[in-house]
Amino acid sequence: MEFRKYPSIDGASKGAAKRFAATTSAECVACEKADGSNFSVHFSFEPPAVRYGRRTGFLEPGERMTKNGTTTWEELMAEMAPAFERAVTVFRASYPEANDVAFFGELFGPGVLTRVDYGPALGFYGFDVRTGGVWLDFDRMCAVYDAAGILRAAVLGRGTLDEMLAIDPTFESVVGTARGAARGPAGDARRTAEGVVIVPVRPAFAPNGWRCILKNKSPRFLDRSKPAAPRIRPCEPTDPVADEAVACLETYVTPNRLLDVRSKHTVNISRGRLCHETMVDVLAAAAADSVDPAWLARRDVRSRVTAAIYRCHDASSIGATCEKSE
Repeated sequence: MEFRKYPSIDGASKGAAKRFAATTSAECVACEKADGSNFSVHFSFEPPAVRYGRRTGFLEPGERMTKNGTTTWEELMAEMAPAFERAVTVFRASYPEANDVAFFGELFGPGVLTRVDYGPALGFYGFDVRTGGVWLDFDRMCAVYDAAGILRAAVLGRGTLDEMLAIDPTFESVVGTARGAARGPAGDARRTAEGVVIVPVRPAFAPNGWRCILKNKSPRFLDRSKPAAPRIRPCEPTDPVADEAVACLETYVTPNRLLDVRSKHTVNISRGRLCHETMVDVLAAAAADSVDPAWLARRDVRSRVTAAIYRCHDASSIGATCEKSE
């Protein structure tokens, strides 16, 4: 069975929205974006097999996706096995010739690094279904999850891309409310959803293979800080260009970005690996925002930004969730 990871989702920048609009004019759907760890369930029919995946690969038995003392993914999947069997049955009734199917979603709840209260139990939130290299239409995907009784993408609206982009990404989590999250005072940050994901009802792809999906996060979850205020230069700056480059790239170094990168791995990830992967993510985000490529290629700039990532890691609560080994 081959693992094919879920595609990265671009932020709803002007450039990404323009690419989306140029690719498809189909009706769009806005759904709540769940804050957790990417998780998938993969079925092969010939020969029969089932495997489970994190963001970057298949999980092996014993790999941790949650903190010690909480429900494990193995326990959750054992509990949900009948539901996924129903989902496979419903799927195969419509796609009898399919050789496989993969259910993609988010693992969230106690033990998962999340900033939203989704209730007292670990859960799976489905948002996509793929067979071979084909993604199911949004409504067909929902029908499969609904027939199986599996929680799936909570719809916030349907309409044009512009209408979906106009939806305020700051709102109380619909999923958390449905799952019995603790009711705190109005404005409680733990009740705020991560944001909105926008997809066309029929999957669409740009000529370069980019899939049309956008995320519009609540300000609380943004993974880039506001640009730093102009800094007073040393009397004898060693390299003003490098200083400018570092000041720009450091705006991408935030605890939210570290958490987003951390959610793509198991809890076994080390401090060094997490910081390295965050640096890769910073460079990709900066490149997508058209930051000067010459800055991104400078080794001295990368070294200073990496140091900033380590400082951010050690100054936040994320450090306690990583393995001590490097």
